[in-house]
Amino acid sequence: MQTLQHYLLTLAKSTFVVIFSCVLFASCKKESSEPPFIMEGPWEGMIGTGSNPPSSNFFLRLEPDGTVNRIHNGSVIATGNWQLNGNNFTATYSFLNGGSVATLSATLDKAAKKLTGEWSNNTNETGYWYAFKPDN
Repeated sequence: MQTLQHYLLTLAKSTFVVIFSCVLFASCKKESSEPPFIMEGPWEGMIGTGSNPPSSNFFLRLEPDGTVNRIHNGSVIATGNWQLNGNNFTATYSFLNGGSVATLSATLDKAAKKLTGEWSNNTNETGYWYAFKPDN
């Protein structure tokens, strides 16, 4: 009889250790998470006027302090500010030659590293644009 009790006690202890180990490992499982998406840096794409599809080269540089620079032929031609709320991107910049002020709005597709949206300026021009974040 004592051998049976000893066997059942050993079985119960072993079962407890196995169950406890399973619960411990399951509760400590780390969730895989993607690294945060970094908006800062260069963006390259196309821009168009009116209802025409974007067909002109378009370059932006987003700075960590919220500054945006519009680049043309390697030179800054406009500066302003940008922000991202969720997947909604907005930017406003003024051309350095004293010209117009442009406003951009777009939706961010993080998986594609792409901004797609519309633009307008203070001279009543509008159009569409998109830009990709190149792999660094």
